Order: sequence, then structure tokens, then C-alpha cells
Amino acid sequence: MGSSAITRLFPETDLLHRAAATIVAAERDRLPDLSACTILVPNLHAVPAMARALGQAAARPALLLPQITTLPQLARQIALPQMTVPDSVRQSLLYAALRARKWFEPNLLWPITGELLKLFDELTLNQVQLPDSYDDFVQQLALAYEANAGTSMHFEARLVHALWHALRQDLGERLDASTTYVLQLSQLAQNADAPLYGVGLADLAPVELEFLSRYHERQPVTLFAADTLTAQDNSASGTLLQAAWFQPPQESENSSSLFERAAQLKRVIPESPLAAKLRLFGAQSLEEEASAAVMQVRLWLADGKCEIALVAQDRLAARRVRALLERDQILVRDETGWTFSTTAASSLIMRWLDLVTDDFYYQDLLDFLKSPLVFSQIEREQRRDAVSALELLIREYDVVSRLDRYLELARTREAPACVSLLQALETASAGWKTKRAQPLRAWLQLLTDTLSQLGILAPLARDLAGGQLLEMLEHAATELSTANETFRFSEWRHWLNQRFESATFLDTGIDSPVVFTHLPATRLRSFDATLLLGCDSAHLPAPPAASVFFNQSVRASLGLPTWQDTQQSEQRNVAGLLARSTEMLATWQAFQHSEPNLLSPLFALLATCHEQAYDKNLFDTNLKALLAAQLPSAPVAPTQIPAPQLAAEAIPQEISASGYSSLMACPYQYFARHVLHLNELEEVQLALEKRDFGTLAHQILHQFHHRHPLCHEEDPAQLEASLRSISQHIFAPLLRSNYLSRAWLSHWEKLIPSYLQWQAEREAQGWQWHAGEQMEKVSYPLANAAQITLKGRLDRLDTGPTGQAVLDYKMKSKSALVKQLKQPGEDVQLPVYALLAGELATEAAYISFDQDQVETVPGEEDIQTLAQQVATRLHTIFEELYAGAGLPAHGAETTCAVCEMEGLCRRSYLMSRSANG
Repeated sequence: MGSSAITRLFPETDLLHRAAATIVAAERDRLPDLSACTILVPNLHAVPAMARALGQAAARPALLLPQITTLPQLARQIALPQMTVPDSVRQSLLYAALRARKWFEPNLLWPITGELLKLFDELTLNQVQLPDSYDDFVQQLALAYEANAGTSMHFEARLVHALWHALRQDLGERLDASTTYVLQLSQLAQNADAPLYGVGLADLAPVELEFLSRYHERQPVTLFAADTLTAQDNSASGTLLQAAWFQPPQESENSSSLFERAAQLKRVIPESPLAAKLRLFGAQSLEEEASAAVMQVRLWLADGKCEIALVAQDRLAARRVRALLERDQILVRDETGWTFSTTAASSLIMRWLDLVTDDFYYQDLLDFLKSPLVFSQIEREQRRDAVSALELLIREYDVVSRLDRYLELARTREAPACVSLLQALETASAGWKTKRAQPLRAWLQLLTDTLSQLGILAPLARDLAGGQLLEMLEHAATELSTANETFRFSEWRHWLNQRFESATFLDTGIDSPVVFTHLPATRLRSFDATLLLGCDSAHLPAPPAASVFFNQSVRASLGLPTWQDTQQSEQRNVAGLLARSTEMLATWQAFQHSEPNLLSPLFALLATCHEQAYDKNLFDTNLKALLAAQLPSAPVAPTQIPAPQLAAEAIPQEISASGYSSLMACPYQYFARHVLHLNELEEVQLALEKRDFGTLAHQILHQFHHRHPLCHEEDPAQLEASLRSISQHIFAPLLRSNYLSRAWLSHWEKLIPSYLQWQAEREAQGWQWHAGEQMEKVSYPLANAAQITLKGRLDRLDTGPTGQAVLDYKMKSKSALVKQLKQPGEDVQLPVYALLAGELATEAAYISFDQDQVETVPGEEDIQTLAQQVATRLHTIFEELYAGAGLPAHGAETTCAVCEMEGLCRRSYLMSRSANG
């Protein structure tokens, strides 16, 4: 028999049915049993359509179908005596060889390993054999680059040549996947015993073409291909596409411009074949593109269309469209899948690896523990309470990292539930402390054991994405059972991250008329409607894949596929999909980042040619009108500043000095903080801040005066030594966790001489320390039988010639405190403290600690008079609250600038709207 397979061309729209009819006619003697034949299709998604076409062509009540499969699937049916090495093992071998040569930084080794394996597979499938001689390979590359062999070329040649032969040597008699495929195809050709048909096959590698030729030497091989974009395509749409996309050779005498071809097209085909079929939609943003896509899908579903394809060129747009479809409760059958790196399951695993790497940094720890999958064996409420308690402890005591510190804190504060969780984490993390390099399978086993110890394994297995991820890891561990190369933790983690980035999961449990797919998977498939997402010049045709090795001209010289080949394949796929779709909408973002974003050249040329020929553009305007109709006609945002009124039972019964200050600064702020209790959680301080410095100063001075209530009776040098010793003791825990705290200690120690001098002068005036850090309360009855209780902590209470003095330590400058006290009654802190101290309080003042100076900053008004005014105002305010007064948001700009509730009241936004009419 001849060595070339028979190829028959049919129109794209009839390819499947014409091929089926031809196959049935050729095999009519076998009917109704076609099981001896084999039909190759471009992808498994096309199998059902091929089977239906055969059934229709045979017109029999029963039909035994032939084997319908893809060429790789057919090859896998051949068992070879040699052992095939999985790609994961090849990757580990190649990584070890590359690491041993120390040519690259460690963080580049896995990506370069992946690029090399991809290149080696391409060389095998395209029947490219590297020379045994390194010098011959350098000469071959020099000819391909059309340049002299320089240093960089020598390095590229040495890298590829050395590792190609190193990997072959490491494999020995074993085979890689590509070589296995080649040998399986060869065996298939030798075993040929029945006719072979191929329908819609495209982009076949040289080894696959050779297989078909060798198979045809023994049995008939018939290929059916579409005539799309060929000279045989005489259909109206095909003629239009060729006119738009025709690229004449540069020196061709018959070349013509697009406008000339459009004019000729109008004479040959008077009526547009695409006007009712293809529409283009240029969106102003990603959100508009996604909204338009969803709107179109809903319209198609309402029209009863049963096969709707969403072909995503832009993955970001696809994500947004899917989210909007799910919001509208439109299910989607996904054939593209999502990488595991985008799933919550992989994020949880990577978060655990972050924890063991970063010594259990508190933010990562809290995020990890808040996952419902962690410690699933513990009852949910109990787990939630334990995690909440731990978070409050961490934020209160500013513990940043290290399990032993969390445990010490939990034990000290008597939090047994927290201790239990932390001990379980400590047990699970024990195996990760090893510095020893291990095989990849050992790291995977450690990960599986850890997930089990933390109660994650069982719920992860029940999750759809989690279950597939665990299966992927288990499969990898099985493949690597014979790989003995060892890797450090950081190397294994990079390998795992790459697996998550490259492997995908599919939600196979959804059946829907709407399907997400990719362009190559649409071959041989017909759709009632097709939506092409992301048809801009950056995504269609797809940009050249980044390649570390060999430019496009070198690839062409070596016989490897180039970007031009990929571009032509995409062009054929788009043309075929357009022919097989009853209706198509192609969308793109016409603007990105406020800059114009060009339409794909394929559709731009087509739209221009169509408009020149038929004076009609293909751009859709109906969708924009429908989207505009969906927008609300008037804003629904509130137009008044909020001023909530409180029910009697919601009015607080107590108020602190800080709460009173908040009430005076902005009533709505007080409402949000102290009625709704929306106070922000304390942030863990990674470094000591001024507020924390003030807290430490309070503790130091309180201890000091408890030990030395009368300083003038003691030696000044001993007093200074005592104050410095107390300071060192109070600062010690912070110095152990953060070296930068030493700067604050140094600043404090500079204040010690000035403070002791200030204390000596105060005692000389007749004042002496009486008490410190003292909690006090005072209640005021209200008209409705209720009462309001004022509470607060007094920093310091002195006794002296005129009674008692209330003092408040402030880590502020004297000028700032004088400004704070300028308007009597505006700053309520000192008057409130005077009320709490009682009628004996005759003085109230701030003590300023600034730079190396300590000074007294007294109020200018009589403190008792001012205190009574503040008490009366408090009484009046709460009487009005019980009477139904509101709590408006009317803080000053300086208050709003630092208020965490600004996003809740939206005062600045509402005021700007009011100012703009």
C-alpha cells in the first residue's frame, strides 16, 4: 500500500456528519458492528458528537460503535517491556544534575528544570536528535542564530547539551514519557490490523505524522479535515475570512490590499454571511465586560439555547464572569479547571508551611486557626472560643511569634483551651524542625501526617478541590517512591508550589447548558451560541510563551514549533468555531487603566473588511443599552448625616473617662464604640510605640512610689539606682522579643534624673505620693429612675497642704498639653478624674514627660467648678438620650481624620455630596 494516508476535505459545518457518512459507507459490510475500527478525534469532548453522527449516518436501531479516542489515549493501550519514568522523577533527577553544576541561583533551579524538561520533550516529539559532540551542537546553534559562537551561546549550548545527555545517562534503560509515546506509536503501527480514521486532527507532531504513514503501510488510514482557510473553502463565511486574514507574500505580484479584497468580496457575495452571526462588544472596564457576558448568557438561556460555550482567552475576565453567573444562580460546567494554587485547600497547606518557616508569626497563626478545617475533631463552638481567647491574649500582650511564648502566655493567664491547641501545634510541628535533606516523598509523607494530626485530612478529603488535591499529592508520592535524590525543606517547598501552580482540579459534578472551555477543546464541537471572552490583542492570538532557551528562528532551524505555528493554529480554531456556532459574541476591554486597549487583530481585520464590503459594522450596541437600563435611575445612598436614637435598654449604664471624651468629640463615634462595641481589636505591636511607652512608664512609677513613698527621706543616688533597676525589670520582656525596645529604655533613662528632681521639688512644696493606678466610680441618678456611673483609673493621687491633687502622666510636650487645656471643659479628662477623686481634690494637672524634661501642666480654671460643670453636662446628655435625642456624626475634621468609624458614618462622603448638590 502507499505510504501516505488519504486526506479528505469537507466544509467545517458538515465535517462531522460527512466524515461519519463516509466511514459508515466504507465499513457497510461490518454493519451494525463497527467495533473493529478506530476513529481518532482531537479531544475527548468530541467523542459524544462523533458517536451521534455515526448513529445518524448508520440509521440502524442498534449500532456497535467503533473505538473513538484521541491518539495519546490510543497509544496508552500499548504495554512496553521497558519501565517508564514519571515526569516527577525526571524532574528530580534533572534538578539534582543542575544543582550539582551550580550554574544558577537556588530559587531559579525548579523553573529552569521545568523549561528544560519541556524542551527535551519537544525535541523527542519533533524527532530532533542532539549531536553527541558538544562542538557540533555549538556550530549548529551558531548557524541557527546566524552569529559567531559567543560566551552566552556557548553557555546555552553547554547547558542544554550537558543536561540532555546527563538525564539520558541517569535514566539508563528506563524511558521518559515522550520516548514511551514514540515507542507505543511505533508498536501500534506494527500491530495495525483494522482501518484507522482521523477526524479533525490538527497540530500533529512529526512522530504522530510518521505513525499515520507507517500505519497506512499495513491498513487503510483516512483523515477528514475541514477546508477552513484553504483554497477549497468556497463557503460565504470562509471567503470572507480569507479576504480579511489573507497575508500575501512580500514579493507576490498578485498581492492586493484589504480594501481591494473587500470590494471584490461584495461582488462575489452580495449579502453578508456574518451580520446575523457575529457581534463584537468593546467594554469600558472588566466589570462591564463581565456584566455584558452574563447578560448575554441570560438572554441566550431565555431563548432556549441548549449548548452555550464560554471560551476564555482572559482568565481574569473568566473569573469575574463565573462569579457573576454564580451570583445569578446559573450553573457552569467547567472544562478548563482551576489551578490548585487558587483553592482554599492549597492556601491552607501553604499557610502551615509559612508557620513552620516564620516561627508561627501571629497573623499567619490566627488565620490558620480560624479555618474551619483546622482541628475539625474539636467541637466548633469550643474551637472558636479557644481561638478567640488566644487572639485576645496575643493582642493584649503583643506576642509576635514562637510557640513557646504563646504557650507560656496561655499558661500564665490560665487559658487551658488555648494551651491544648498550642500543644497540638507544637506536636505537629516537631517533624518540621529537621535541617536534614530528604527525598520528595518523605516530605510529602510528613505533610500528610501533619494534616492528619491537625484534624485537617478528613474534612479536606470531603471537599471537592481538597479531595482532588490530596489525590494529586498521593499520586506524586507513589510516582516518587523510587526517587532517592534528597532536597532541603526550601527546595521541596518550591517544588510543591510549582505543583500547585501547574495542576488543576475540575468540578465534574455539574451538568449545565453553559460550559466554560478553551479554544483547542472546541474542535469538532457545535454550539448554539459562543461567547469569546478577552478578545484583545494581548490575548488573541496568545502571546509567545516565554522560553529560556532558543529564540523563534533557532526553534525553526531545529525543527521545533514556533509562535507562528501557534498563531496559525489559533486562527484555524477561531475560524472553525465561528463556522460551527449558530451565534457568536466576542468581547474585550476597550480600555484598561484609562488607556485604549486594542481589539484582537483577527477580529479587527474581519470587522474592517466586513464594513468595507457591506457598509455594516459588527459592533454590538444592544448590550450597552440593556446594561444601562439595569442601572438605578437615582442614587439610593442616604442623604442625611446619621444620628441614631437609642432604646432605653440600649443606653450604657457606665461611662469611662475615655468614653466621655469620645462622646464629646463625636456622639456617633461614641455610639459605634460603646453602644455597638465595634472597637477595633488591639493591634499587635511589632515595635514599641509611644502609647506602649506611656503604659510602661505608669507601671515603673507605680512600683517605684510603692517602694519609696517619701523620696526626701532617702539617699538620691539610691533612689536613682532603684528607679533604674525597676525600669530594667519592666522593660526586660520587651528587650528579649524586640531589640529596638532598647531605644525606648534609653529615652526613659534620660528622663530619670529630671523626674527625681521634679519629685524632690514637689515634696519640698508639701506634696507627697498617696496612691496610684486606683480605680474609682461615682454614680449620678437620672430622672427616669436610671443612673449613669462614671468610672476611671487615677494615675496618681497626692496629698498636700490644700487637700488632694489628681495627677495624670502624659508622654507629651508641655506646649501640646497647654493647647489641649486651652478651652475649659473641652478636655474632660482632668475634670472627670477630679470627680472620681471626690470633693477633697483641690488640684488637677498633667505631668509632661518630654525629651529629658519633666514638668507640671495645671489647668487654668478651678478644678472643682470645672468638674461640676462636666458632671452637669454628663447628666444632661444622658437625660436627653433617654428622652430620644440622637447621636449625630459631627466630629471636627481633626477627629474624623483619625477615627476608625469614618467608613461607618460616611460623614465626609455625605457632606461632599451635599456640597455638590
